Amino acid sequence: MSIQRNTTNKSIKHNIVRREIQCPRRIFTNFVINPYHLKQYFYTPKVNEYEPDEYIFKDDERLHSIIQRASMPPNRLYNFPQTTAQEIGWFSSHRLLNIDQTDIRFYKPIQSGDFTRYENQLIKYQTLSKNKNTHVLVAPKTKQQLKKDFI
Repeated sequence: MSIQRNTTNKSIKHNIVRREIQCPRRIFTNFVINPYHLKQYFYTPKVNEYEPDEYIFKDDERLHSIIQRASMPPNRLYNFPQTTAQEIGWFSSHRLLNIDQTDIRFYKPIQSGDFTRYENQLIKYQTLSKNKNTHVLVAPKTKQQLKKDFI
């Protein structure tokens, strides 16, 4: 029975291969996208991201003022914050508290370490050499030289 099964499998495979060889296939590689069957997605920009065209409000000053007012930040539009989220940065134009800069507990200015200073110096030299169109790259200062400069 196993011999008969093997022969039938071989004959089936032989017939499949024979049909594939006999079948006249055209290889068609000129594929084109049909524009009528495409789903078109339009991504519009954000409203306040671009200036509207001039022709929209050439004669209409009221429309121009509405667009200008809509693009203003909330703290210039309203006298008081409208939501609790707006309360956080509402009075950002002036400080609420005067910070005592001598008190180390509350005043923590931004400080840069040795590596950051070294990298900044390296970037400075590289940009200078590119701007001058010279091929000589000046070696950046060592960490000890940077410490002397900044201390």
